[in-house]
Amino acid sequence: MAKAWDEFRKEYDDKTLKAMENSVKEVAKIKQQMLKFLNDAYTREDALADTIPKARMAGITGKRTDDFRANKEFSKALGLWKKAVETYQDELAALSAYCDAAEKTHAALKRKRDAADKEFKKTKASMDAKAQKDGLVALKKSAAVLDGLKKSAGTYGTLKTHEVFYAARLKASIDGIVAKAVKDCEGEELPEILEDAKRNKNIKAALRMVKSIGKYSKFAGELAESDVDKAKKSLKEASKHMTTLAAMNKDYQAAFKKQKKFINAHNDKKAMIEVISKIAKAHKTCTRIYEDAEDKVEDAVSAS
Repeated sequence: MAKAWDEFRKEYDDKTLKAMENSVKEVAKIKQQMLKFLNDAYTREDALADTIPKARMAGITGKRTDDFRANKEFSKALGLWKKAVETYQDELAALSAYCDAAEKTHAALKRKRDAADKEFKKTKASMDAKAQKDGLVALKKSAAVLDGLKKSAGTYGTLKTHEVFYAARLKASIDGIVAKAVKDCEGEELPEILEDAKRNKNIKAALRMVKSIGKYSKFAGELAESDVDKAKKSLKEASKHMTTLAAMNKDYQAAFKKQKKFINAHNDKKAMIEVISKIAKAHKTCTRIYEDAEDKVEDAVSAS
């Protein structure tokens, strides 16, 4: 038997080829784990950014990373983010090493298999049936392993840019997270309607409007059949209050949507959310009451 074939079969026997086949499957697991760790790092990044508005509310006015290090929540979140980044980068390095090893193994196997295949074709005529069959099976298995190794070796190259270079420059990444979070906070002064005094004033005003809308809507509904003109006047009065209440609700909803993060970080968050919710509920209830009265008046007008 030719030397190249003998050496190939000795080095890559059935057991070795099976082990290599199983090893090829590991690259997908490593990649999946790396991406999981990367997502964990993203989650930690969001948590880190969320500490900035809280730190600002606590009195920190600076804009640099060092200005926030004294804040316990920021420092804790920063430590957790760094740890998550390290875990992700370790797995990324493991994937890179695995792909490099697969590339070298692929090159060695291909070189020896090509030589063995060439000699096998020349000498198989002199082999018995079993040897020929075993040889063909070995070549088929090694071809499959080659394909797997080639795919494994190219796995690292399939990664997207952010999957490879996330937080590659750690300090610059930290500064970038802080800078963006600070920028998001800039200009975020508490809207006047959410200040304590204004909140109390608007709640009282909203309650007065609810009573007025209820009263005039009731009059309009009751008078619709007996005195359309008076019903229309009552509905008009209710409409004035509805317009004011709708504008107030719109302002509160807009304030919450625009500065949700800022409000959630505020010490008076509970009171603010309560006012926003109460006014929204009042508007919804009054809209239903007003529209019922409006329908009755319109029906009466149509019938007259």
